[in-house]
Amino acid sequence: MSLLETAIHYLGCPDDNEKLFIDGKFLVCQVCKRKFRILNENTIELLPKNPYKPKLAKSSKQYSEWYPKLLEGDQYSGERPNSKKVLNVDSYDLEMISKIKISQDDIICEVGSGIRSLSLQYAKKAKIVFHTDLDLEDINVARKEAKNKKLENIFFILCNYFNLPFKKKSLPYVICTGILGRHGKEHDEKLLKEITIKLEGKGKFVTTINSKMKKIFFVNAAHQHYGIKKTEIVDLFSKFNCKIVSIEGLAFLPNSRNASKYGYKILNPISKLFFPPSMWLVKITKFELK
Repeated sequence: MSLLETAIHYLGCPDDNEKLFIDGKFLVCQVCKRKFRILNENTIELLPKNPYKPKLAKSSKQYSEWYPKLLEGDQYSGERPNSKKVLNVDSYDLEMISKIKISQDDIICEVGSGIRSLSLQYAKKAKIVFHTDLDLEDINVARKEAKNKKLENIFFILCNYFNLPFKKKSLPYVICTGILGRHGKEHDEKLLKEITIKLEGKGKFVTTINSKMKKIFFVNAAHQHYGIKKTEIVDLFSKFNCKIVSIEGLAFLPNSRNASKYGYKILNPISKLFFPPSMWLVKITKFELK
């Protein structure tokens, strides 16, 4: 069985969440009959006809400028990050990955993979990983690296995470990192609603949420997002029928993005004594109401 034949059991039309079937070089929705391109053996395009658009006035300035460009296929003005080099994992990402449990039977959807493409790290342990992103060039960089590393269990999906192309209650394990706590409350609540709709009744969900303290201790203006307090996280997830298993602070070292892996490993535990975390690692399970 090909990777696509396995993936089709989880995938759904981004417009109505209905089942898809393979028809030559296309996936076709069984209900609305829309056709979606199969770009190659492990990459498909599943973009919604009418994508959700957050009210930009309620979003961060960075997001307000970035999202419309991304919808038009022109995210970056100038040289694209990682376009001419292999993908590198930041030190705080390595810390985060070490705290996420993955087994060889896990089927994982990474929501909003971006240029970090941590899906490649998850694929080393999991059975199948769905790499989802709205930027085809970023997908192609990750796909090339996956091929170089002989990772054949990653399925790449060009999609909009506000309209995740999966059937309802189909995903057993979702990982979404580096996205929440950046773009505003409306963005976060819409994305969480979409994820939890697609998550299995007893599915696992792991995410990171930017801390409000990041504004104070992280000097890179591009990453000074609105953030969420630890006490606000419980209220946020209670809206989506989720149970929080644990909340753990990560990346205590100021400006950790620029730290070497060795320097981060030594200095981050010390920084924990003096500084708040820049983000929260949140592990969640969804549960059904009786």
